[in-house]
Amino acid sequence: MIFLAFIHVYTGNGKGKTTAAFGLALRAAGWGHKTLIIQFLKGRDTGEKFACEKLPEITVENYGSGKFVLNEELRDEEEKYVLKGMARVKRALEEDWDMLVLDEISLAMYHGMISVDDVVSIMTDAGEIEMVLTGRYMPKELIELADIVTSMEPVKHHFEEGIMAKKGREY
Repeated sequence: MIFLAFIHVYTGNGKGKTTAAFGLALRAAGWGHKTLIIQFLKGRDTGEKFACEKLPEITVENYGSGKFVLNEELRDEEEKYVLKGMARVKRALEEDWDMLVLDEISLAMYHGMISVDDVVSIMTDAGEIEMVLTGRYMPKELIELADIVTSMEPVKHHFEEGIMAKKGREY
């Protein structure tokens, strides 16, 4: 299948998927390219979001409550946010963006909130845009369609020692 979008995938169980996507957006901003970052299943404030507010080329939008999806009640609440995020993605493809980041899109698929086919359709209908998809459990169909795939795999992580997330390091 041939389409115009250039697709990056950052997946795996290690730390750094979102960080890599924001780094790519920062690089694009340096050249005046406009990036829209849509974060699924995320609703809390982060350092990278605050930093991007200072850059007119990067827009970050969150579609999540900020809670972890651990039970059916939270899953239903999060699904409403995810569906709003997907509607935003479709509108974004009709707008003037150079790059579109779908952060944690694979977790929305993993939890059954959107289908792989919905995301494949977005990828194949995207036109000339740089697209970045992040998250654990990336479906093989999306990996096969991507131009660049990086898997972040943990070797050592401070969480194993009981050290919790810290502002400026994990968020």
